Amino acid sequence: MKEMESHFHCSQPTIAGIASRLEKKGLISSFIDPKDRRIKCVRLTDAGRALCEGSRDSIHKAEAKMLNRLSDEEQETLFRLLHLCCDALSEP
Repeated sequence: MKEMESHFHCSQPTIAGIASRLEKKGLISSFIDPKDRRIKCVRLTDAGRALCEGSRDSIHKAEAKMLNRLSDEEQETLFRLLHLCCDALSEP
């Protein structure tokens, strides 16, 4: 859970709440690390994995539809600009 807090730049209560709701929906399962009982771990369930796969497919289809009218050069420009935007958001 600590890793998710850092990765998503969210507080512990926010991550705990999200994890709790995902677990209630059967998308993740949580367990205590057997080597260190202070650590709570989460993993995707089969249902969570299936949802992620379906989402990936939808994203790829939407991306293909969005890009199909752009030339290769326009796509390269778009990706370059999006990377610049992402880099700017990553800065402190």
